[in-house]
Amino acid sequence: MLLNNASLYSQHDKEEQATLLRLAQGPDPFIRKTILLNPAVPITAYALFAQDPEVSLREENAIILAKKMISYSDKPEQMPEWLVSVLMICARDVVDSVRVGMAMTLRLCGALPRGLRMLLAKDPNPDVSGPILRSCPSLTEVDCEEIIMEPTVTEITLQALSERGDLSPALTQRLNAQQGRIRDLRLLQQGLKQALEHKKSGTLTDEAVYEAAKAKDRFYIIGALSVLSRKNHEQVQRVLEAQSPMGILSLCWISDLSARTAYQIQVHIAGILPRKALAPAQGGGYPFADRQMAWNAEFMDTLVSEARS
Repeated sequence: MLLNNASLYSQHDKEEQATLLRLAQGPDPFIRKTILLNPAVPITAYALFAQDPEVSLREENAIILAKKMISYSDKPEQMPEWLVSVLMICARDVVDSVRVGMAMTLRLCGALPRGLRMLLAKDPNPDVSGPILRSCPSLTEVDCEEIIMEPTVTEITLQALSERGDLSPALTQRLNAQQGRIRDLRLLQQGLKQALEHKKSGTLTDEAVYEAAKAKDRFYIIGALSVLSRKNHEQVQRVLEAQSPMGILSLCWISDLSARTAYQIQVHIAGILPRKALAPAQGGGYPFADRQMAWNAEFMDTLVSEARS
């Protein structure tokens, strides 16, 4: 008799689940939300709600599932696969608010599977990635290193990671180096853009470059030399980094800049000691004849090409 009662109850439970699942697929959003909040909601319904046309329902569904995942923090080996799979769907939602609510809920979760935590940590929206990058204990040193070394990593991402208190000194050093590289690239792009604008407006003059060199505006100088010499910024940077007075003098010569400007660039941009820099000749011109300057310019191109290869 007890066995028969159990069988009847099991059958009744299956029928209730089937009814709830049908309602979960119905047209009324109020009923669908009611099913979502029902403790007896079928597991299959969570996957349906993750792709529901109602954004508010997807938001609530993602948060409910995130809270379920948190409950497995002390027993991650028992975490069901369906829960991870549905949360991965939520983490790819096209609406930011769904992902933001989910990330905020999971930011202190110690049992985030790697695929899910990396998907959230690399999200293009900093409101999604930020909470995970700053606070999530599931994010490992290996995870952080992969994020830091991503070719497309942004300043915002690196700043969020830098706010963690658990990065090793070696990883912190790599993070700082990446921050410097990205910052320099942004400043270089600004310098190139400004130089191009000045070229178009006719204000990219020798006097303007001279004043920028005196002010140690390195990135504007790189942009100006690139525009005026018609060389790419990498070539210009290599000439400056080589700290060759003749190389810089030649670069300035083909850029139609004065010798006094070339001197300022040697000293204030390339960091060449004044006593080693090539100063203007008496009268202010270049210290070498045009023929020698032309030969030096060709030689500089050869050196730059060899260094690049």
